Amino acid sequence: MRLVHLTDLHMTEPLGFSRFWGKRSLGYFSWRRRRRFIHTKKVLDLITESVLSDDPDLITITGDLVQLGLPGEIREATAWLRNLSKKTKVFVVPGNHDIYVKSSVKLVRELWRPYLHLMDNSFPGFVRMGSVIVIGLSSAYPAPVWSAEGRVNSEQLQTLRRIMQEFENKFVCILLHHPITTDGVSVRKQLKDLEVLQKDFLDLKTNLILHGHLHINKQYSLGSELKVFCTASASSMESVSPASYRLIDFNEDRLGMEVSSVLKTLNLDSGELHEKENLKWRSDLAVTDSGRMSI
Repeated sequence: MRLVHLTDLHMTEPLGFSRFWGKRSLGYFSWRRRRRFIHTKKVLDLITESVLSDDPDLITITGDLVQLGLPGEIREATAWLRNLSKKTKVFVVPGNHDIYVKSSVKLVRELWRPYLHLMDNSFPGFVRMGSVIVIGLSSAYPAPVWSAEGRVNSEQLQTLRRIMQEFENKFVCILLHHPITTDGVSVRKQLKDLEVLQKDFLDLKTNLILHGHLHINKQYSLGSELKVFCTASASSMESVSPASYRLIDFNEDRLGMEVSSVLKTLNLDSGELHEKENLKWRSDLAVTDSGRMSI
């Protein structure tokens, strides 16, 4: 099974300042002054073309498809997702730029529903690919002005705890937008109740976490075995953190799961993708008394 991780696409252009006020007016100035020179659709198209050439079974997108959560932006992203989903399965969790204000929430849930894979009409989302279980948590909510913080509400955590009992012998990958560390993360961008989340992810024996939000390529761990990957923006023109994606392969055998992860990064001069990281590790899965894996 092959999974691709994309994040922070920022594919839209929120034109028409006269329509904005409050938080959106500040966000528009940020986009106008800086972000529009960093994130380009041309770069995203190059990344998407490369992703599809790798023939993934599932493309995961951990949020921030748009800029200001405007209806027109959400519809534009919907059309892009619809086209992408004709090629392979797509799994999305929203980011803070998607759920920018309260009015963004309903439209994101309505138009992106085919790609959220919700359980009982609410988060978490869920996709099962053999013995690999991918669970999507929403850490995005309409935060106050000047805040890009995230939170995972108690209802999501209760559901996560319940369904994880069914996946005791599976490889579980969690998707969310915000990082699960404070290291190098400003207070205004952090997850609330982070220690509770970290404890849950460890207690529930999660195997892998993928997130975005930081616009950099970063790997770290929770505990001794839980690997966490952050991936740079898929549309970035920044030389220090150019557009990237991760290609993750899962190969199951009798004793567990062999996992390999390749980070592919865009060379902004040549327009070619280069491998920057190549990691391999094993996750042991439980074996029944009869010597056969319980799946």
